[in-house]
Parts: sequence; structure tokens; C-alpha cells
Amino acid sequence: MLRPPDGHDLVVSTDSLVEDVHYRFQTQAARLVGRRALIANLSDLAAMGALPLGCVAALCAPGALPLRRAEALVRGILDEAERH
Repeated sequence: MLRPPDGHDLVVSTDSLVEDVHYRFQTQAARLVGRRALIANLSDLAAMGALPLGCVAALCAPGALPLRRAEALVRGILDEAERH
């Protein structure tokens, strides 16, 4: 449970990136896709004047997605999180 201090609000943002709509694994590195996923949400928070506290990621992927690609995607999210 998250309880912001008195006088503060908790802001949540959720944007989905969909393969073959927002990116293509055939032409984009999974690490870059992960970075873009976090950036999209950080941008929404910045537009509301909010500071990032943490993130939650959900991945809907086919069973055939190579583990290496999934790990690279998560690494991209973590790389971008470290910058912010």
C-alpha cells in the first residue's frame, strides 16, 4: 500500500506499447523498446508535474519470445529508470 504524505498526491500513468503498432522487434532492439516504454509513461508524469517514484511493468508476450529478448527489454526499462 502506498500512502503519500499529507498534502501530496499519488499519480499513476499506464501506456501500452504494442508490437507491430508502436514497434517491431524485427527492426528495433528490445532494449530500445523497453526504454521507450518507460519514457512514454515518464513523459505523462512530467506533463502532470509529478516526480517518478517507481514503476510497474506488464509484458504480454508469446511463448516463443526468446528469453534473451525479454531480458533485454527489461534491461532497457532499468537503464532508463536509472537515468530518472
